[in-house]
Amino acid sequence: MTQNPPPKSQNPKIETYPSPSKSNPNRQNRENPPQKSQNSKIETNPSPQNARKLPLNQVIKGILFVILIGVLKYSEHFHQNLVLVLHYLYIYLTLENLLAFVTILTRSLSGLDLKPHFNDPYFSSSLQDFWGRRWNLVAHSILRSAVYEPTCDYSAGVIGRLWAPLPAVLGSFLVSGLMHEHMYYCMGRVRPTWEVTWFFVLHGVCLPVEIVLKKALKGRCRLPRVISVPLTFGFIVVTSYWLFFPQFIRCKADVRMIQEHGEFAAFLKNVF
Repeated sequence: MTQNPPPKSQNPKIETYPSPSKSNPNRQNRENPPQKSQNSKIETNPSPQNARKLPLNQVIKGILFVILIGVLKYSEHFHQNLVLVLHYLYIYLTLENLLAFVTILTRSLSGLDLKPHFNDPYFSSSLQDFWGRRWNLVAHSILRSAVYEPTCDYSAGVIGRLWAPLPAVLGSFLVSGLMHEHMYYCMGRVRPTWEVTWFFVLHGVCLPVEIVLKKALKGRCRLPRVISVPLTFGFIVVTSYWLFFPQFIRCKADVRMIQEHGEFAAFLKNVF
């Protein structure tokens, strides 16, 4: 019995690591779970904070949407500028709640987690931030693969790779404007006035200018978010008042959508 201890002291790494499993199995169980829990967080729940925030944000947006529908029923008593603001909120909340409902339904039925369609667009600090990272990310991905990348590859052979993104951006906005013109025509059967197309063309011109200025300044003279966010949001709102919403109101798309929401709410009330 006195000859056995020296080998243990000579090979402490070999003997001391497996010994807890022999002498005290519960100790090994206490040591291993932290690694397992870390791996499980990475694989199964990459963003637990977002998972807790999404339902609360969605409930708030749903409540605001219901309130907004009730307010818009009396829109004829409001100032025209206020009506346009309400329409801006109405379009955003309609898309946000509808797409969130589709995401939740898909997740519950198939277990798949779809990518978010919006990323708090009211916090955009630039046009590039708004159109590229926050507003309607699904449409952005489709236009990028269908219009932007082919146009960029073709333009690279004509004007070079450095300037190729500029006509590609303009072409993507032009296609988006034509798509919106088609949607407005299908909703109201009203002859296009091309105001919506000009809205997207204007942003398709301003966005490349913004990109060129950023490259020229190379990070210098960057505005703080306290200033850049209101400027970006103000530019989007003003141009929307000027070019986007007039045709939206002219085809009475808002009236039809509110009526459809009322009919759907009455249907749900009768069913449940």
